[in-house]
Amino acid sequence: MTAREFEKRLAHLEGGTGSSRDMIYVGWCLLNGEEVSSDVERGKEWLIRAAQLGNGEACLRLADMYTAGDVVPRDCAQAALWYDRAERGDGFHGIYGVAVAVYFGNECLGVDRDRALLLFQKAAARGHIPSKAQWARMCRSGEYGLWRRVLGNLLVPLIAIQAIFESVRGDPDERLFDAGRWLPNSEAFARLRAGTRYE
Repeated sequence: MTAREFEKRLAHLEGGTGSSRDMIYVGWCLLNGEEVSSDVERGKEWLIRAAQLGNGEACLRLADMYTAGDVVPRDCAQAALWYDRAERGDGFHGIYGVAVAVYFGNECLGVDRDRALLLFQKAAARGHIPSKAQWARMCRSGEYGLWRRVLGNLLVPLIAIQAIFESVRGDPDERLFDAGRWLPNSEAFARLRAGTRYE
């Protein structure tokens, strides 16, 4: 994050040509005082605007903000509202974020592995490769029946191959977002990825 990038994106937004991604960037910079003076209300306003456009990532960031209680006071009711909207938003970021939150649990959401399984599957259906990997690993555990265990065992190596292929090819649509958390041998994967073009 740089001051120049912030100014460029803010100018796009003020000129009416910005996207919801610009709103998230500007909002996050303002909330956290990254390269600009902190302005919680303005930052929150930009995130809410992006969330109102259906951006799942913006909803997730709002939910995480209310869960953490760092920038605004912790409010689990608000967090639950935004997690719910993140789950229904566009793309995979929001769905994946809620899946991770219920998989590990947090201050506002308890651990719910069954819900996590369904959410990883939903994010996977939108093309997110680490969600595919985690869904397959959960199925492979045997907790979800024999059929899913067999399917998980078959899919894990195929997903790893797909991840390597996408990494070498380049991945402009972020389908490998947060890959290091779930993919096997993530150190080797990270080294491979460091040598690829990723914009």
